Amino acid sequence: MDKQWKTLREQIPVPDSLQPEKIEQMLRKQQKERPSLHAGRLANRIAAAAATLLLLLLAANILRGMVFPPKNTDKAESEQIASIDENASSGNEQDSMPGISELPEQTMPHTSYAKLEKAISNYYADAGDLSSYGNIEKDDAMPENEMAASATQSASSAGGTRNTDTAKQAGFTKTDLQVQGVDEGDIVKTDGTYIYSCTENAGGTIIHIYHADGRNTKKACKISIPKISVSEMYLDQNYLVTVGTSWDDPENSSSASSSSSQKRAGCDIGYKNGNTCISIYDISDKKEPKKLFKKKQSGFYYTSRKNGKYLYTLSTMYADPAGDQGDKSSFVPSADGCVLPEEQLYLPDHVASNCYLVLTALDVTNGSTFTDSLSVLGGGEICYVSEKHIFVAASFLNDTSKTAISKYRYENGKLNALASETFNGMLHDQFSMDEYDDTLRFVATTYHKNGATSNGLYVLDQNLNMIGSVDNLAKGEQIYSARFLGTRAYFVTYRNTDPVFLADLTDPAHPVIKDKLKIPGFSEYLHTYGDDLLLGIGRSQMKNGSMQVKLSMFDISSDSSVTENHKKLLEKETNSMAGNNHKAVLVDKERNRIGLCVYSFRDDNRSGNGGCSYRIYSYNDKGFHSIAKLRPKDLSMSARGLFIGHYFYLVDDIAGSSGIHVYDADTFKKV
Repeated sequence: MDKQWKTLREQIPVPDSLQPEKIEQMLRKQQKERPSLHAGRLANRIAAAAATLLLLLLAANILRGMVFPPKNTDKAESEQIASIDENASSGNEQDSMPGISELPEQTMPHTSYAKLEKAISNYYADAGDLSSYGNIEKDDAMPENEMAASATQSASSAGGTRNTDTAKQAGFTKTDLQVQGVDEGDIVKTDGTYIYSCTENAGGTIIHIYHADGRNTKKACKISIPKISVSEMYLDQNYLVTVGTSWDDPENSSSASSSSSQKRAGCDIGYKNGNTCISIYDISDKKEPKKLFKKKQSGFYYTSRKNGKYLYTLSTMYADPAGDQGDKSSFVPSADGCVLPEEQLYLPDHVASNCYLVLTALDVTNGSTFTDSLSVLGGGEICYVSEKHIFVAASFLNDTSKTAISKYRYENGKLNALASETFNGMLHDQFSMDEYDDTLRFVATTYHKNGATSNGLYVLDQNLNMIGSVDNLAKGEQIYSARFLGTRAYFVTYRNTDPVFLADLTDPAHPVIKDKLKIPGFSEYLHTYGDDLLLGIGRSQMKNGSMQVKLSMFDISSDSSVTENHKKLLEKETNSMAGNNHKAVLVDKERNRIGLCVYSFRDDNRSGNGGCSYRIYSYNDKGFHSIAKLRPKDLSMSARGLFIGHYFYLVDDIAGSSGIHVYDADTFKKV
């Protein structure tokens, strides 16, 4: 209630003493950074806060936090174009906040061990039917006749800059990034001279280092990492960083008594935590790398990002109820073997979960200690990282699908928990979120209790208060992909056809749908191809009901319309990795090359089973053109393709495969 009254007080017109210039003086005195805020209309914010307070008074069991208000469902879907939701624009239609308000950025209050222990115990006491609590997979909420969307990883543009093509920089391919300047880990990395490849085996993980020299390419060395499943790697000059989960660790005491404690709580979940491990190697001598540091934090490895020399690692830990002796390690995360102190622990008021999100910062050039760490009860499924903030979304079910979005600030190895709010709907992947001018824009699909679905675009201010929305779009469908480009948003929904929506976000308080293009199939991944083109990689359903891989090139040169210039259907190819991991796709506009691994149930020369092949295409004003079909023996879907100088390298170090394959970059003849 205190929070709600505080929210209401914040809506009152600002007196002279609190005008922006006065606040700026005060903030400078306090030496705290206060980013600018796009404010919506004052009447809307008062109405939204009052409505939330009324709901709290009437129904104590409703989750606190901002929720999407019910919408007018009388209008047909076509009438939603170029309009925003009526309830979102109710009130004094002509009253709006003048310009951008300078408001302080909120921070989350930290919690205590006692409150966390109580919250976790309450969760287990209420968790007889776990289907209504905690994190869920999207497929669990879908109607049975709805095709499940692939869970993809990654992103969008930030700070008003369009995503630049990252495939070719300084003559060699780099990892495809969501936000320029924010590095993402992958299973294959290159510095332009050496290629680093990671593969798991029965005993752990092996890192192979190859000297990339065309036809003279050879293996320089390998690094064996026992008992750790390495998920991703990073390069920082002479440092190699690996991140993953240890499943057989004597220091892993968390969940040691999980079975008995869960049975005491009336449920038998059987969770077992690992430790997330970060290892740093000195690779200045490629033939004899030296391990410098190994850092640990509680929970399964979730994801990470690297900005400058700092690595920010996220893991998820499932907590037990407190042990008989009050052992904090059973229900509180640790970093570097030490239970986190109370001032680094947070408990949002809308949480019903036993899952922690653990977040650490580490200087990879001097990894002796974590530079900062924190943990929030509530877990996370989808992570988007801008140049200055980390946003984590965790979905759960109540009467409808809901998502809690948490916001963290990071800078030079320091972390701050800022805000956490709950909204209707579920996000598809990290490309569903984007930060622009201190606002967070996201697209979400709401799964209703009766099995119906609807979709919308939403805008939050820097404190995660909603300031604009347009929803009730594409009823009966769900979002499959999205891409934010400055003040424009493109997103794809699907059931039987592929509506590609174009939204104008010039006024964040009043987003407007400008166009909706309906075409067969759907795009699982969207990537810019120069300034005026948007590449879509997805699938289309054939007459016999089976799926085929589809390439689309959309014209996005207009601010008010989107068209499909060309498409290419890969008739025998049924699937690609584009919808699961954008880093498996090669998009190189400068070379005019698009590369991806595809799977076929039938091969051109076989009557039985098919397999994987790596396809390379070019594009011009006449459409897509096949450049190469590479079929090395036992190729896996996780293979990565990259250019270095005059050669193309297909790297596939999955156990049993033949490792690395080298081709001429022009003819694609194997050398």
